[in-house]
Amino acid sequence: MKIKLFNVIERFSTIVLNLIRDAAKPYHLSVLQAQCLMLLIDKEVPISYLVTQTGVRPSTMSVSLNALERKGFITRHLSELDKRSWHIALTPQGKEVAMEIQKRFVELLKAVESLSSEESNTLYFLLLRLISRLWKEKQILRTCFTCRFFEERAEGFYCSVLQQQLSFADLQWDCPDHRT
Repeated sequence: MKIKLFNVIERFSTIVLNLIRDAAKPYHLSVLQAQCLMLLIDKEVPISYLVTQTGVRPSTMSVSLNALERKGFITRHLSELDKRSWHIALTPQGKEVAMEIQKRFVELLKAVESLSSEESNTLYFLLLRLISRLWKEKQILRTCFTCRFFEERAEGFYCSVLQQQLSFADLQWDCPDHRT
């Protein structure tokens, strides 16, 4: 069964990668560049965030960001708090492209929406847990499962920061309060 599960996960990953590649192609973007645009869609972040979320080397990220900047999709500026840190944000054109790329995931979203609420919550929980376990040693993801404030109790999940029980839907994959 474990081999079958691995094969299903690998196939799903291939489908998602192909969706990103196909969505990026009209804009002459690499998969990494498309991922960066989607990560920036609703926030401004330091370059280190993009590096950790994509799992690439800083030099690789630098090349991708240079290309996105040349295309007019992103801007860079020094952080107000740390003058050594560059922050990246989408330009209006970059946001438009990022939104168009996300629209290409309609079929995937329809498939997810066809799941019952319980199936959806279970899938989210299991994927979050699997991702957390795979990345835990690198301390890259800021999921509930890798946070010191998170507890799995007999009655469910608990967050010490929020001081409350958490449902499946409350579990975060990118929590601003995350601490290791």
